[in-house]
Amino acid sequence: AGERHWDDVVTIDGTPLPGGEYRMLPAGAQVTLRDLATRMISVSDNSATDILLHFLGRARVEAMIETTGVAPDHAARNRPLPTTLELFKLKGANGGALGTQWIAADEDARRAMLAGAIMRTPVTAIDPAMFATGVPLRVEQLEYFASPMDMVRTMDWLRRNTQNNPEARAILSVNPGIPEDTARHYSFVGYKGGSESGVIHMTLLLRGPDAQWRVLTASWNNPDAAVDDMRFIGLIGAIAAQLAPDATGPAPRPAP
Repeated sequence: AGERHWDDVVTIDGTPLPGGEYRMLPAGAQVTLRDLATRMISVSDNSATDILLHFLGRARVEAMIETTGVAPDHAARNRPLPTTLELFKLKGANGGALGTQWIAADEDARRAMLAGAIMRTPVTAIDPAMFATGVPLRVEQLEYFASPMDMVRTMDWLRRNTQNNPEARAILSVNPGIPEDTARHYSFVGYKGGSESGVIHMTLLLRGPDAQWRVLTASWNNPDAAVDDMRFIGLIGAIAAQLAPDATGPAPRPAP
């Protein structure tokens, strides 16, 4: 709608942030929306993600979940949408007590928790070793939720709505998520992934030299034990290679 531009500047205000490039920046430091979005998409920078969610507004981001193609019942599981830091508090603060309350609460009660108990809980209450053991932490209940078809529709929405926004497509393609020798077989590779103990997800938006668009999306979830991230990444790379319209040799990869 023209309300925001990639060169718009966000001023760091000292709000606590999770790990990431922007966590240690002093209050008053400035960063563009372009830089934040690039870090969020390309390397899953948690601090960039939270800054963007605060700046754009939780209600606006929640409203876009269904707009981009997530099924209504799945979208409802993501409301209210916690920041990364809030999710860490639910999982790891005070032995997970906040998470227990969150799981039992309805949407209104959860919003009250965000404005109350969760906001008041200091970052220092989060167990710094909560991910060190590799044991999944309530991943079936405290996570962000979407099905494979939700992700297909989301990538298709991005494809359709970035036709005249080359910077958005460039951000989506900074990290292809697959080996470069495979990516060269496509004229465009957009990628977003994410992981934690017991969870790994990868979604790719692919355009071949034949101008046909495809989405490759997969998740591996195990609530009881860590999954083999490298095996999963290798499988996705192999599938992307097989899907390539012309996999007989390196193909040029023109700018999107």
